[in-house]
Amino acid sequence: MNAFMVMEQWAETLAKDEALNSWIKSQFGRQLTIYLGFDAVREFGSRDAPYFVMAPAGEETGPEREELVFDIALFMGIVCQTRPQRTGNVIADPSMLFMDTQFSPRILQSLHDNSGDYVPELAEGQTYPARDGYCEREMVVSVRIPNTLNLKHAPWR
Repeated sequence: MNAFMVMEQWAETLAKDEALNSWIKSQFGRQLTIYLGFDAVREFGSRDAPYFVMAPAGEETGPEREELVFDIALFMGIVCQTRPQRTGNVIADPSMLFMDTQFSPRILQSLHDNSGDYVPELAEGQTYPARDGYCEREMVVSVRIPNTLNLKHAPWR
């Protein structure tokens, strides 16, 4: 078991979530692009949005551990309308608002509801200020998997 195995399962989970994919297509006019790892020279950006990137960020493994812990870095990007939303004296950036209240929560909810034993937990992250409607969010989430030798789980190595 390793982080890439978890990431592959999560990619499959997101790719098969018909409700999520229909919603993304209706919001952005294109499907979600899912990356497993990335090349730092050719990083993802606004031209790839909407996107969801996963990369290993740490692990706690070993045969004596009761559970394996994998930290996975998540990067998300969207492009939304660029005109701020004004309600009286309150002005909200639409892409940051959409990232924090719609896009990111729907992605995480899909992973939570459909990932079986690989449910993400313990998340830390931030949303970056938008640049001409392009908004990015990064998080590190942890997944804990029992370290057992049975039909459901592969050993730690």
